[in-house]
Amino acid sequence: MTNYIDISDIETYLGVTFDATTSPTLTQMTEYLNKAESDFENDVGVFKSQTNTDVLVDGHYFGIILDKLPVVSITSVKERSGTLFNPTYTAISSGDIYIKNADIGTIYLANPVVGEQQYKVTYVSGYAKASMPETIKTLVMMYALRHAFQFTFFDTNGEIGGKTEIIDVDVYREITNGGSPYAGLKAIDDVIAMQKSKFMRGIKTFVK
Repeated sequence: MTNYIDISDIETYLGVTFDATTSPTLTQMTEYLNKAESDFENDVGVFKSQTNTDVLVDGHYFGIILDKLPVVSITSVKERSGTLFNPTYTAISSGDIYIKNADIGTIYLANPVVGEQQYKVTYVSGYAKASMPETIKTLVMMYALRHAFQFTFFDTNGEIGGKTEIIDVDVYREITNGGSPYAGLKAIDDVIAMQKSKFMRGIKTFVK
């Protein structure tokens, strides 16, 4: 099950329907979409809806900065005490926890410990698929289309027989003056880089 977009989103974008007779097939495109979501998370971050438990060091003045975005709700914040090898964690009252900025994952505590203090934070983050931002959906789709393009040219050497071509090989060769597959991959990579930059500009980076 995918977390960011569905095959139907790609079909609507391309104006095609994947099945056993297309190239790539529905089975292959589903696998490419799974790979695309993994690529996106490795390159950009995890933005799907999930519950997390992070062990973090409080920056005190910055607040606690969580890893997964956006922050939807805080389940618990526990403060560490005891020795390094035998720690205990004590829950902080929910009334003493404040989400400062959900989009960049910053929470404040009413009574933070001065200096570095370790906290264990359990929280819900991310977007449900139905409310996934268009910038994320577009990025994941481009990663999936990159896998599809790579299959069409590299795995089949541009020869896909009698199957319905999702990528029109002949047109591609004509407009690229011979159709170097590397030129096509570079073009897709450029689009991915542009979309990624557009998305990341909306996320501020803080140094603890």
